[in-house]
Amino acid sequence: MIKLEQRLRGFSLSDSSRQNIIYGSNETPAEFETIAQTALAGHFCVKGKEGNVLVRPTCVEFYYHEEAEHGIKDYIVYHRNMKDNPKPAFDFGTLHNHVSGIDITFENGDSPDTTIRASMLIREFEINGKNEDRSTMLYEALYQQSSLFDGISVQWVDGNEPVEVTADVRKNVALFDTNGEKKKAPDYPELLATENKKFVQDLRKWQFKRKQITDSDTDKVYISSWLKDECPDFYGRFISLLQDNGIVFQVMQSTNDIWARDYMPIQIYDDHFVQYCYNPDYLQKSEEDKESITDVDSVCNELGIQTYKTDLVIDGGNVVKAGKYIIMTEKVYVENSHLKPAEVRAQLRSIFHRDVIMLPWDIKEPYGHADGIIKAIDDNTVLLTNYDDFDFHYAKRFEEILSKYFTVKKLSYHVEHPNKNNWAYINFLRIGDTIFIPGLGAEEDEQALQQIKSYYPECKVLQIEASEVVEKGGALNCITWNIKETL
Repeated sequence: MIKLEQRLRGFSLSDSSRQNIIYGSNETPAEFETIAQTALAGHFCVKGKEGNVLVRPTCVEFYYHEEAEHGIKDYIVYHRNMKDNPKPAFDFGTLHNHVSGIDITFENGDSPDTTIRASMLIREFEINGKNEDRSTMLYEALYQQSSLFDGISVQWVDGNEPVEVTADVRKNVALFDTNGEKKKAPDYPELLATENKKFVQDLRKWQFKRKQITDSDTDKVYISSWLKDECPDFYGRFISLLQDNGIVFQVMQSTNDIWARDYMPIQIYDDHFVQYCYNPDYLQKSEEDKESITDVDSVCNELGIQTYKTDLVIDGGNVVKAGKYIIMTEKVYVENSHLKPAEVRAQLRSIFHRDVIMLPWDIKEPYGHADGIIKAIDDNTVLLTNYDDFDFHYAKRFEEILSKYFTVKKLSYHVEHPNKNNWAYINFLRIGDTIFIPGLGAEEDEQALQQIKSYYPECKVLQIEASEVVEKGGALNCITWNIKETL
């Protein structure tokens, strides 16, 4: 185990990293990434009135400024040495609270010409599974657990091993010119602006978040024991296909219907699962419907999975991971009508640790599941189903919204007799680099297969006849729950 203190004390930029930065490269310095991998694996242990509270950083940013005339410049470093007010380097590990979070310094140097200003900003953090980006909440988490007179204790605890991280630009950080002045966005309309639209965005990727689990990371799939009884022919073929392709699977015994995706928790990180309230309105019409609602606690106990819980009513089929976003339909607003939409979005961002993109809900489709509309191709590209064939208005709105965040690709079919269920092709199952897509015994089958192969060239794409499942209202993603197994 490498301690964060050792990483910070031993920090120095390599000559190649320094030259890259000086000559304008936005490439992520390996030295920053290494520290982030260690920092995001650990947590603060805060002495509280009712026991210890764990505060986990989930997003850190790096700031690095050399005072030497021709050194690396990062003028956003708020505590840098000013010529008219010289300051020595801050002591190692000093905490600086401010409006953006808490900085941890690892500076050095004793003169204006040699001083290096370096700090790691904790931009976001997690308590009890919920993510927060308001700096005042971080202060409260660290400093308001105990009375001064009871003894305040905040201790850093390193993780067992580094975690995978993803890099991005720092939040709302302006680009400076050679005179140390912020470049104003209106003067450079061709360049990316900061979130406040006032200045040009600094594109150096010095922000890091813990890598979240996507379908491409998963290596195990779960199915309900009900599937064998409800769709026996399909079940046999599906199990054989999984076995033939070396896919690890497990049958869950404590479920009440075949639609595992809808009620099973959302995996955020290796060891982090979010359990929501599964109580959809379409299962409130009869006692039989209500009895089909699975007790998720029982299933998770069966599997030995610990979860973080939220009271929000959610369907797992309405949660699609795509890059740094979650895509959902506005059906979630209806299911949580006691809250304002803004409150729902805030809670979703907190529990999923991602911003949420909302698509309008086509009320002709009672379930409101996003996994019947969209699938991620990669972090920057999504695949939209052939919604044009069902409702051109909604299809246009979906594309307008999604194109603000992604490159949008679309499935389309050219057949003489369209199959009413050809929406189902988008509801495929991806486990790592293997994709299983449904077959309908329709003219569209081959076209769907070839299109998905072209959009996922790195994957093995296989088709399985699934009409038995699709006629019940779902497809392969709906009947499965795939995760990255924590060993």
